[in-house]
Amino acid sequence: MRMMIVQKKTDTAALSSRLLASRTDTLATLQRLNPHADLQKLSPGTVLLVPEGLAATEADSLPVGAEAFEDLSERLLAGLAAAVQGADKAHAVRLAEGKEVLAALDSDPVQRAMAADPELKAQAELGATRLQQDPAAAQAAQETFKRLQGQAAAELALLAKLLG
Repeated sequence: MRMMIVQKKTDTAALSSRLLASRTDTLATLQRLNPHADLQKLSPGTVLLVPEGLAATEADSLPVGAEAFEDLSERLLAGLAAAVQGADKAHAVRLAEGKEVLAALDSDPVQRAMAADPELKAQAELGATRLQQDPAAAQAAQETFKRLQGQAAAELALLAKLLG
């Protein structure tokens, strides 16, 4: 198994001319090995796994070694963990700010202003309703991130088995 990094924007036709010279089943194999990639539109920097023995892959690719895959896995999982941590911090800040806004909306001056202006009152009530929904939305986002982490770890484990 080899790893190829796409150097310029390309598509299946261009990739085929380089890789499919000797095998007809390669496109299906490439799609199976690279479910993350749209082989019709490959962007620079896309990493593809390529079977050994294809035309032109020796010069265009690197062998996939256990150390390289472990490093990739660690980086991906660390990146997801950092994203989860960043989202948690952002949600905490937003929730704290929301509490401050709700407290301000409950203050006597704001209550008097809302009593005098029905449109302001409607807008404030809508804003308060949305702020009260934020904790549930933050919790849902955290759960989604954690599911993503678990799915990524599971997919990396499957890929590790595939690579042997």
